Amino acid sequence: MAAMDIIHNNGKSTVRPKRIPPEDKPFYSIIIVDDEPSVQRTTELVLKSAGYERLYTASSAPELEQLLEKTEPHLILMDLNLGKTPRDGLDLMRNL
Repeated sequence: MAAMDIIHNNGKSTVRPKRIPPEDKPFYSIIIVDDEPSVQRTTELVLKSAGYERLYTASSAPELEQLLEKTEPHLILMDLNLGKTPRDGLDLMRNL
């Protein structure tokens, strides 16, 4: 399941996100990390309506760490303003 396609056209190479076939979407694991429950629910609803089924949510770094012990996600969607300071989400990303 490659995430990018390289398109060659007129001597130029372009990298584009690969479209995920609908039949593969249920097998993609996605973690949504946000400290706002309404954002978690909305994101989860949007992804479910797009065909993704393996969705997990976390509200903090410890919750994310617990999820990462159980699953190897294909994608992590994370709020950069997670926690008490605007840098908490960015710091968590760097630690990952």
